[in-house]
Amino acid sequence: MKESDLFAPVKQFLLEKIGCEKVYAEVLKYDVVGTIGNHNIIVEMKKMLNFKVIEQAVYAKRHGHYVFVAVPNKKGGFSRLVHDFLKHNGIGLIIVKEHGYVEIPYGMFAKLNRKTDDIRKFIKDGYHDTITGGHKMGDFDYQSDYTLMIDDVKRYFQRYPDKWITIDEVLNHCQCYYSRPKAQLAATLKAHWNGDWIEHKVIDRKSHFKCKKK
Repeated sequence: MKESDLFAPVKQFLLEKIGCEKVYAEVLKYDVVGTIGNHNIIVEMKKMLNFKVIEQAVYAKRHGHYVFVAVPNKKGGFSRLVHDFLKHNGIGLIIVKEHGYVEIPYGMFAKLNRKTDDIRKFIKDGYHDTITGGHKMGDFDYQSDYTLMIDDVKRYFQRYPDKWITIDEVLNHCQCYYSRPKAQLAATLKAHWNGDWIEHKVIDRKSHFKCKKK
């Protein structure tokens, strides 16, 4: 079972059982984002329950009022240590079984996280609610708006490897799909997942960015 195979049952579960009004795929680096009232639910999907997906889920608490990990059913279940770690961090567990049946094990619903950043400003209606979640960015047939935008921005910075560049300069040369381009692109470039290739500092009270030297 591929990660993308988990998306349809998870989406249906969020809509029909949890009561989400909308479910979106691939928002920022998150596989699934559901909205219900003023609350946001984030689901990170993986083929197996490992440390990587748990780490992703812990970070997702930055944007999610409720955060879950969704994985296929495992014969013999999951270890008590995993359950205890998830519960300690307030992360819920969604199990996808045969024929798309989905369940949350007893006592494994996510805890409410009240302090979150607003992820809805990164949601693009008409796009994030029509694509399928769980794809890897390297998939041949899958290039999200985010991927295309970041690749364009990277190419621009790589042309000026020693120059500190403002967001205004970037937007003058690169396409940006965000509804509030200046603020949202700045936040994206400062995010930890882009920290491996770009750095930033404040010059004359303005944020400037530069490609990291390899």
